[in-house]
Amino acid sequence: MSTLTVDHVHEAMRALREKGVRFPIRYPPANLNPGSAQFRGVWAEVEVLTLLFRVLKPTLLELTERDTGRDTDIIIHTSPAYRLQVKGPLAVNVRADYAISSMVRTARQDALRRFRAEQKTHWKGLFSTIRIHPGQKTEVYSGTSYSVDYPSRVHVAIVQIDHEVLAPVAKRNIEGWIRESVSQLVGYNDALLVPVLNVSRYSLDQARAYKYVKEIFVRHPRWKEKVSGVLLALPGYGDADPVTGLHARTLRLVGVENPLAPDGRRLNPGLFNPHIEDEEVFEENMVVISVEPPVEPWRIENGLIWVGGTLFGPSPRQLGEPIVVVSP
Repeated sequence: MSTLTVDHVHEAMRALREKGVRFPIRYPPANLNPGSAQFRGVWAEVEVLTLLFRVLKPTLLELTERDTGRDTDIIIHTSPAYRLQVKGPLAVNVRADYAISSMVRTARQDALRRFRAEQKTHWKGLFSTIRIHPGQKTEVYSGTSYSVDYPSRVHVAIVQIDHEVLAPVAKRNIEGWIRESVSQLVGYNDALLVPVLNVSRYSLDQARAYKYVKEIFVRHPRWKEKVSGVLLALPGYGDADPVTGLHARTLRLVGVENPLAPDGRRLNPGLFNPHIEDEEVFEENMVVISVEPPVEPWRIENGLIWVGGTLFGPSPRQLGEPIVVVSP
């Protein structure tokens, strides 16, 4: 995943402005730090505008400040109008957060301990395939390891994390983001209120995530007049790369209407994704490639992982590009 910079923000905004999307005069804020939460929030809004630009006339789109110098929302000037509040920062390597890195580190250490106990032979290169899946009380680690003829000690691990392991975290964030949006958008009657939730950082059963959002609305009938629905930013997948064989991740918006909202104040999913009936939903596990310690450059060619000139093993058979984590 490439590192985003302030230049990326300005470049994306310039392209949107040229097509007719409106921004506040002093946006983005000056002195943005690419490692800050503020930067991630700005990029999230710009990327959502880019997604909306694909399906709506750009002149209908406006990023507006709620009050001078305060938070911003996206206004869609349709009839009725929509006020979108973006939650959950997109991109900027947020998928490789502490919880996932810690889980991968523990899985790799467990695989290394098992290999040493079973083999009791000298090794330098080691290749492990590990699966993390739910157990009765905590996660369970399983998989295989074998040694590789490499000139120095290095451990390459492919860690697959079942979507059921990450689902509880995703659910807490989804409901928390909706609650936060409701509290922040109370008092705005100029448009239909819609939180935009980026859950692309988690590997999900997308069909279950869709149903879960509807269940949240049913559990909170007092929100029926406040929130017309939710937009989920979910991953889709492009063509396979001819060298690596991995499918490039794309992003799409999927609308979930509030089933309790009155007809005139209910989100129209087809406005945001007119091709939803022709798109696939995915039940994806997260795949992480961990290289420890960092050595000479590694690569994936024809579905195989190489470190320098040494073949370690096959890359995972999966839909999207894996996260790369080099754990200390």
